[in-house]
Amino acid sequence: MNLTKDRANKALQEITALDCNASPPNLPSLMDELDRVARPLANPLDDDTISPWANVSTRDIRTLAPKDQCEKLKTITADTDLATFIDKQQSQLAELKNVTDQLLEALQKRRAALVTHNQVAETKQDIFQYLWVIIGVIGLLSIGTIFVIKTFSPELQQQWVASGQVIQFVTVMILLSVIMALGLASILKENTLGTLLGGIAGYVLSQGVGRAAAQAVKEGILKGGQLQAAASSPPTLAAVTPHTGPAAGGTAVIITGTGFDSVTSVTFDAAPATITHQTSTAVEITTPAGHAGVVDVVVTTRDGHSVTSTGGFTFT
Repeated sequence: MNLTKDRANKALQEITALDCNASPPNLPSLMDELDRVARPLANPLDDDTISPWANVSTRDIRTLAPKDQCEKLKTITADTDLATFIDKQQSQLAELKNVTDQLLEALQKRRAALVTHNQVAETKQDIFQYLWVIIGVIGLLSIGTIFVIKTFSPELQQQWVASGQVIQFVTVMILLSVIMALGLASILKENTLGTLLGGIAGYVLSQGVGRAAAQAVKEGILKGGQLQAAASSPPTLAAVTPHTGPAAGGTAVIITGTGFDSVTSVTFDAAPATITHQTSTAVEITTPAGHAGVVDVVVTTRDGHSVTSTGGFTFT
């Protein structure tokens, strides 16, 4: 909305400053810009509000003589409500966003509370309902681990045994079986059982995470240089709008494409243009002075990449 406001104010100021008796050469570009600005502003946020921009259009005056076009353009944009309407829309949009954010925050808090409540209830029910199944599975895993390790290569078996992971795994499984059996027999209360299980789980996780972190650091050191050396993608150019303008320069042009975050220069036949605004997909510029004819448009980024629109603009 701020970008639209700036563009609208700029277009209105340029139209106000026109000298219709001098047949301004930039009338086509001003009409194009006015239509682009009016289009999103024609529909207000509030259905009960009538947008003054809804009647702003240059379609019916484009066939007139230049002087008549200029005078009609001034008449179309003479309404003082055009500028104030944008401010009103911004205010309504800010209020709507504030209310929406408050509702969203309240819903997220309510959802988080319900999810936590359901998780606690389901976990409690599942543990005590299927505790005997869990004990049986743990016992089978303890026995099966010894046999599974024998299927590994001798080098991997040696690493597992030397690191103590086999002994740790079997020991933890036995402890879990005993603790769950005591819990199943109601010898251990719910809080005590949860504390013991959490402590064992934390120990196992700390061992696994510690080894994984050490391996990740080792791999990261080796791969860090390669990641930093990766080249950024070059930009692409999709369109130059409008593609014509006076040789005296001063035409507002929008260049669309990709990779425009770091654009440092835009040239028209090697003459640098003035960059007024840029995003990742668009660059807004003001054309420099040039010679009449077709010229190449070159967009260059900070890392040295450039993309050219051959014959992309015509100075008239």
